[in-house]
Amino acid sequence: MTSFLVGPLFPWLAAATVLLMGGLTLHRSWRGMGWRRAGLGGLGAVLTLAGLALAAGALAMANAASDLEAARPAGGRLINVGSERLFVLCEGPRGGPTLLLVSGAYSSGWFLAPLHKALRETHRSCLVDRPGTGWADAAHTPRKLETIISELMQAVTSAGETSRIVPVGHSVGGLVAANLAQAYPDRVPAAILLDPTPPSWFVEQQSLYGCGPTAPGGLAFWASMFGLGLVPSLNPMNADTPGSPNRALGALYPTLVNLESRPRSLAAQREALSLICQNGLALARAPGALGDLPVLMIVQDQSAAEIGKQAPKGLTPRELQNWQLLRAQWTRDYVGFTSRGILMKARPGAGHYFVLTEPAFTLAAIRGFLAAQRGQLPATVNR
Repeated sequence: MTSFLVGPLFPWLAAATVLLMGGLTLHRSWRGMGWRRAGLGGLGAVLTLAGLALAAGALAMANAASDLEAARPAGGRLINVGSERLFVLCEGPRGGPTLLLVSGAYSSGWFLAPLHKALRETHRSCLVDRPGTGWADAAHTPRKLETIISELMQAVTSAGETSRIVPVGHSVGGLVAANLAQAYPDRVPAAILLDPTPPSWFVEQQSLYGCGPTAPGGLAFWASMFGLGLVPSLNPMNADTPGSPNRALGALYPTLVNLESRPRSLAAQREALSLICQNGLALARAPGALGDLPVLMIVQDQSAAEIGKQAPKGLTPRELQNWQLLRAQWTRDYVGFTSRGILMKARPGAGHYFVLTEPAFTLAAIRGFLAAQRGQLPATVNR
């Protein structure tokens, strides 16, 4: 059912159905009299106009899909992994481990394009669009965490990257990177986590809000079928808030927003995050989970006041205390999973997207950590 809803035909069928209903209602109004004729005529006119609007939106979305396809980055290629095709671009000198960049949420890998362009000067680096995102095909199999990490590893391997892999993940991509490292200990010599979403975040989500449905739905999803996400003023992703990635991504940003605003992208993201939330046992979430894997974790440096503003509403004093303890654990989750974890903090106020807005700091930290792989990494956590 989801494949049908996110496919190119459904918007046209929906528009045609509403137009047909409008035409039939108008036809019936012509045979009526008095208030019945006026009422049916008004309803038929509304339905007809609505159908025409939906058809115009479907046409706009179809044209946008063609434009987005034409904007596919040069050098990348579609890699078959089971029933899915992921879009992969690997660049940079060989000779060392390959860096696998994993973007946040469940989004196009090209949200980390600036980091990739800088890293490829000195290291082999790969960007990947997972099924349903970016220029990859629509997702067909369930977006379970195990599926996601397996697809990523198979995609870069099939693309010719047979050396060891160092996952570099931002936000939820950091959570994916840590779990990929746990799943492939013989292939992954280290991991780099950039303000990663901690497993305990999903504990909070389950407790306060539930994990949400996996099936596509919601106003944004239905509106996306008819091109409303293509209108900049209607899409919240275009808000230029402090620390947002808009300016760092430059001309690429509008394209990525439109890619994210397609039905198949919204459906895949909703399913992936819901399934990760629902299966806590699929997550690396305890001390020792990563053994002695070298892990660099860089987090944003938030003040107590900033953290306090994020507290859920309506908590009792005891609940608030427990939330604060849980929140304090967030910045230390992953470095406690290994005996060789390193914790760094970005500049105060740099925000969640320091990976893009503070490129010099981020690059220096990553390159310094990778250089240390040639020697002995610290055995203790930097506090």
